[in-house]
Amino acid sequence: MKIYNFYRKQDQNYDLENAIIVEDKFSWRAAIFNIFWFLYHKMWFASFISFVISIIIALLSRKTIVDQTTYLCLNGFYMLVIGAFATNWYEIYLESKSFILDDVICAKNEEKARFKYLSRNVT
Repeated sequence: MKIYNFYRKQDQNYDLENAIIVEDKFSWRAAIFNIFWFLYHKMWFASFISFVISIIIALLSRKTIVDQTTYLCLNGFYMLVIGAFATNWYEIYLESKSFILDDVICAKNEEKARFKYLSRNVT
């Protein structure tokens, strides 16, 4: 079973058009394409910080401050941190944009989670 968090604007109705669904999981897309993942989600400050950290790691290797093995370990660790916390940071970003956590649903896939969300919020 997977966990899906449903966010919506405070003043909007309970429907899927207004809901943003965030699956609570490790994000491989964010781990691999970290800067672009942040840009896609309009997290400008996080993309800037990610860019700066990537540059610092690259400069450490280029200036021979760290050897190649340490560079690969730093880069791999950085990717793991981004992948592990990206969805949490996205949820914090949504809450800062006046979205509220409307529902948390456990389902086998996103389609079934959408169905449960709609069935719970039918009035």
